Amino acid sequence: MTDHQVGTLCGAQVDVTVTYVGTIRPSGTVAGNDDGFVATAGRQTATLTGHGVTSFGSGQLTGRGALFCETTSDELSRLNGIAVLFEYQVADGKSEGRLFEWK
Repeated sequence: MTDHQVGTLCGAQVDVTVTYVGTIRPSGTVAGNDDGFVATAGRQTATLTGHGVTSFGSGQLTGRGALFCETTSDELSRLNGIAVLFEYQVADGKSEGRLFEWK
């Protein structure tokens, strides 16, 4: 699954694209790996990798996990060396995600 989000990160307007590849577990949840990138309006970028778990229910899917970023961008440099926790929901063809800094 590939997801695209637009928002604010480190005070910059960003586009975030993440591809999630997972394996269905006996519990019915999906455990997987995330790979993607962040691009600012100023064309600065960061790559990201992570792990997460997706669950299904009530007509939606919910995912939670952690991402780790790497960048040489001054604008996004605070992403280096931290974990970015995420959660997202997909329902009715729309997705919403939130990112949280964990130092």
